[in-house]
Amino acid sequence: MKTLLVFILLAVFLPAQLAPLPPHLQYSRSGSWSLSGSWYIFGYSARDFSKGIGKAVEKLNLDFPVRCWIRNSTNKGGEMTASNIPVKGGIVCPEQTGKTSSCLTCGLCWSVRKPIQFLTH
Repeated sequence: MKTLLVFILLAVFLPAQLAPLPPHLQYSRSGSWSLSGSWYIFGYSARDFSKGIGKAVEKLNLDFPVRCWIRNSTNKGGEMTASNIPVKGGIVCPEQTGKTSSCLTCGLCWSVRKPIQFLTH
């Protein structure tokens, strides 16, 4: 099984367009995504998921709920978010509290839809 780690840091870069996409991930002009092979996508985006690039990122999550986990990191809280402030229902990152030795041994971010709270980021 292949895993593609895509850290989508679009908050600063590419103000009006999507980054060049790898060949196994395509976005059509009609607004639909295609994801070929057995790739998985994980990452974070500080874009507003209600418009522009953020909306396209949210659509990826909706179109591929098992294979695509891109969390919104705008500190708003809610399902599939990451924040550096306490949010209702949030789980503090186990790696940052010493409950696991690394992100690799944990994978909580990849397995629950609840908000993840980072102490430092």
